[in-house]
Amino acid sequence: MTIHRLSCPPVPAATTARTPADTVVYAVGDVHGRADLLGEMHAAIDADRAGRRAARGVLVHLGDYLSRGPDSRRAVELVMHPSVAGVQIVNLKGNHEDLVLRFLDGELSAGIDWLDYGGTAALADYGITLAD
Repeated sequence: MTIHRLSCPPVPAATTARTPADTVVYAVGDVHGRADLLGEMHAAIDADRAGRRAARGVLVHLGDYLSRGPDSRRAVELVMHPSVAGVQIVNLKGNHEDLVLRFLDGELSAGIDWLDYGGTAALADYGITLAD
């Protein structure tokens, strides 16, 4: 057996990333069908925004809007049309949304995985019930 030693170039020192001084970023993730909590977060962001001098606000929804909770449909609606004024909205796809979209594209195993991770609650919220 031959063992080779690999040498790698040194890793450069990390640079520090910062948002511009006139920008505030809000990140919200993993609401999983809890539209009530998402609504509260949006209201808190709106109140915080009113008290800041930042010229620019960015609200990033980090995904996983669906499944598990009692109100996936309303959570998706809140993500699509948030009641937060004066912010740029960025909506990212989480693994739950990814599973649903793959399932809708015909990948049945993705649908099975999604149902195992709380998809039946989301379907029920859209008026779809599954037989065993």
